[in-house]
Amino acid sequence: MADLKGFPPKTFIIGAQKAGTTQLSALLSQHDEICLSEPKEPDFFTRNYDKGFDWYKSLFNNPDKCLIDASTSYTSRPLPELYEKDQAESNNPLVGVPERIFKASPDAKLIYIVRNPVKRVYSGYWHQVTAGYEQRPLIQAIEESSYYKRFSKYAEQLQHYLEYFPKENVLVVEFEELIEEPKKVVNQCLSFMGIPEKENIELGLHKNKSFQLTGVLGFINQRLFRVKPVLKTIRKLMPDVLVGYLGDKVTAKVPKITEDEHQFIAQYFEDEISRVRALSNKGDMLKEPLDKGQN
Repeated sequence: MADLKGFPPKTFIIGAQKAGTTQLSALLSQHDEICLSEPKEPDFFTRNYDKGFDWYKSLFNNPDKCLIDASTSYTSRPLPELYEKDQAESNNPLVGVPERIFKASPDAKLIYIVRNPVKRVYSGYWHQVTAGYEQRPLIQAIEESSYYKRFSKYAEQLQHYLEYFPKENVLVVEFEELIEEPKKVVNQCLSFMGIPEKENIELGLHKNKSFQLTGVLGFINQRLFRVKPVLKTIRKLMPDVLVGYLGDKVTAKVPKITEDEHQFIAQYFEDEISRVRALSNKGDMLKEPLDKGQN
């Protein structure tokens, strides 16, 4: 087995977005032999490749350990049938990622977390809404943009990696299993990486059903609304309507997906699960039917 320690990284959690990469990264980083990049998603082989390997290396506190890059942009390649005007292949940093990783780390191990495609799309949409980047209704946003769909096209994304890496270098993990049996999944990943199991790993996983606010609202929520003296000052300066609006945003819950929304999303992924099963050699993967009308 190839030595996975040292720079450049030889272990990558390549996605999928909104499928538990943050949870898995946090769990694995507790191991003494593992060093996760800071930030967790450096996007080096996509948006930051021109910054060079010295910049990339500086993101790891201990480059002699087993390094992990967990950038979900590595499985966000635009797909031919979903191209938009600004997503042509030429000069697109999201294209050619498997080849760039292969040139840097030909023996790399790739961990890919997949989730029920409908649920992943829905979660991704609400993440954008709460971050302030999306104002369109769900169905309109999905119709007009490939952004939400391409992260759930697991087979399409995985196929590009299998052009460079053998199947035995790719571990496909289910989000649902990570949530239900985190220790089992962590040990599976450690075994895949050739690292001894760690007995005492603080699981600490939880489901956050509230909005995760970023940008201006996130700053207000995290830094201002939770400091009482500042909050009092804000309340004096802000109109009552605005204070109420921000308060509602901070405490809002992600609504349940409607049956129409669920069916609309599911139509894009009818063949996706069977293809992922074939590519990953896991016949029982993603057992939950796409037409199950709930989130």
